[in-house]
Amino acid sequence: MATHQKEINQEDVKALKEYLSQQQPADIVEIIELLPEREEQKKILKLLDAEDMAAVLAELNDGELMAETLLDLPKKQAHKITENLSADDAADILGELSQETQEKLFSLFDDHYAEEVRELMGYDDDTAGG
Repeated sequence: MATHQKEINQEDVKALKEYLSQQQPADIVEIIELLPEREEQKKILKLLDAEDMAAVLAELNDGELMAETLLDLPKKQAHKITENLSADDAADILGELSQETQEKLFSLFDDHYAEEVRELMGYDDDTAGG
């Protein structure tokens, strides 16, 4: 019986993954925001490919959720996601986080990208670079 349940869950996950791949980032954000539990939100994000996850994280603009999700992933996978996240979006999102959390996330970035994000974080939000 337990094996049968696992098969059903895998099919559900496959169907959900397929459904999400056909949605726009803004629509996925709406789905995530409707979920009451943080773990459920992270599960949805983890079903997305790197490019889609980056787009959703930028649209969602929730630094804590981004940090929790990326830090839960293997470093190589998290790095692929950040490669698809603009430095400007990353700077905006990281600006909301504690220094400690920022540093953890910077460890996932390649050196050039981290330098670009740090530079952008130095600008005020209401300036051209911020």
